[in-house]
Amino acid sequence: MQPKGNQLAVDRIRTLRQTTCPIAIQLRSTVDSTNAWAKRVPAASDSPMQAFLAEQQTAGYGKRQRAFFSPAFQGVYLTVRTAVTAPVNPGRLTTAVGVMVVRCLAATYPKQTFQLKWVNDILLHQRKCGGILVENLLDRQEVLIGIGVNVTTRFSTELTNKATSIVQGNRGDRNVLVAGLLDELVMGLPHYQDAQFLAAYQQLCTTLGQAVRVQVGPDWVQGVAVTLTDQGALVIQLASGERRIVASSEAIKVMTPVGDYRG
Repeated sequence: MQPKGNQLAVDRIRTLRQTTCPIAIQLRSTVDSTNAWAKRVPAASDSPMQAFLAEQQTAGYGKRQRAFFSPAFQGVYLTVRTAVTAPVNPGRLTTAVGVMVVRCLAATYPKQTFQLKWVNDILLHQRKCGGILVENLLDRQEVLIGIGVNVTTRFSTELTNKATSIVQGNRGDRNVLVAGLLDELVMGLPHYQDAQFLAAYQQLCTTLGQAVRVQVGPDWVQGVAVTLTDQGALVIQLASGERRIVASSEAIKVMTPVGDYRG
């Protein structure tokens, strides 16, 4: 059983928050997926944001329904549901949220250096320590922002070559991280289309400047990732000199030769 002092607690998260925007926070011990749970819950009439937290996910998922390993009491599994300025561009929003998450992680764990892999992976030592999933709720004019972070996660041997946790053992208070993430989203989401987020993302992105192979449908696009468009799409320079733009919604897999994490 997890020590009580390291469990998530809604009251403690509320106390730790620095911003005053009302957020309706719900916490469950186990869910299939916080994003799936958020889709099933009616909107809160008295709060512009809803946060869905779980100690464990049995069917956590990321982009293209890829499984996200979510063992009990070892990570942060968070979904925020909110309205953002329309029209929503998931690629641009994902890059902005990536910057917000890294800012929070850097403040919470200042001895670690976090980076981003285009478009939605959080890296530590060239391995994945977290991910972001943005989904539109078109019928409600809202978005879901799913954030998963491996805080003390213990992985099987087959996953250790691509995933890592931030700290070892049961050190640290995950409530501090959750409060920080919520504060970053409150402050950043109204301005997510600001070009400063895109500039910050490019500084943090390990994909840029590297040779890449990107799967688009049944085909692979190969070249050097040179920059991002204003909407967060990846610009790849081919061997011919031609430039190919790949939107995040098109990319199935992004392979890079540097580092152990191929993603």
